[in-house]
Amino acid sequence: MYIQKLEGLAIRQKISCGIPNYVMAGLSITIRPSQSTHFRLWLVISILIFSSSCAVLKKQEDAFYNRTYRLEQNDIGKEVTLLTSDSLNYLKLKAQDENIDSIANILYIAENDLNISGTRLTDRSLEFDLVTVPAKLRPDAADLPYSVDLNLTACLFVGYRYERLIASRSASNKLQNIGFSVGTIGGLGTSMIAPWFTNDQVQAEYNGICLNYGLAVFFNYRNQSIGLSVGMDHLLDKNRDFWIYQDKPWLGLTYKFEL
Repeated sequence: MYIQKLEGLAIRQKISCGIPNYVMAGLSITIRPSQSTHFRLWLVISILIFSSSCAVLKKQEDAFYNRTYRLEQNDIGKEVTLLTSDSLNYLKLKAQDENIDSIANILYIAENDLNISGTRLTDRSLEFDLVTVPAKLRPDAADLPYSVDLNLTACLFVGYRYERLIASRSASNKLQNIGFSVGTIGGLGTSMIAPWFTNDQVQAEYNGICLNYGLAVFFNYRNQSIGLSVGMDHLLDKNRDFWIYQDKPWLGLTYKFEL
C-alpha cells in the first residue's frame, strides 16, 4: 500500500508495553480508499507484533540461561555457561574448560558486577532470524514525490550479533541484554502496481510479488530488536520493466523476531 502524502491528523495510535514514549510516536497518514483493506491488515499485524513483544518482556530472563557467554574480568576472558541466578543476586556460571574438574569450574559473580567496566558477560555470534519491514520510504521517481510503502515484507536475516548482559534495577527482571546486530536481509513481499507507478503502461491495479534484499542494522534491548534497513525490490512478474521502483533503493523501518 502506498501513501503518497503525509498530511493532517488521519490516524494516531499509541501502544505502550514498557517501551519509552519517545520511541512510539503517532503516525499521521492519508490513505487511498482502495487501499484501506490492506492498511487494516497491516495495522492488525503490527498490533499483534507489539502485543507479543510485551509478553516476551515478561519472560526475557529465561532466555539468558544455559547459553554460552564470554566472561571478561580484568582483561582476562573465558568461555562460560550461565546456569542460574539466586535470591542473593549472584550468577552461577560454569567455565568451559575440560582441564578443570566439574566442581572447581563453577563460578559465582554478583549481578551488579556486570555494570562495572572491569566485568563483562558478552555474546558474539552468527545470527539467523526472521525480520519484517512494515514501512519503506521510497525516493521520488517519475515525477512522484517521496512515498511510504506499508506493504508487509518477510525476510530472513543473516548477520553478526554482539550482546552484553547488564543487571537491572527491576525486581521482576534482574538481567537485561543490550547490543546490536548487523547483516543482510532477503525475502519476499508485495508492492502495489498501478498506472501511476508504471507511467500508465499497466492499467490494472494489483499487489505484485517482489524479491526484497538489502542490509540491516538493529539495536537490541531487553530481547527486542528494532532497526533500519536499506534495500531494493525486484518485481517478479511481466510488468517489471514498467515499474518505476524496480531495483530502486528504499529506507525501511525493520523489526526482528528473536528465534
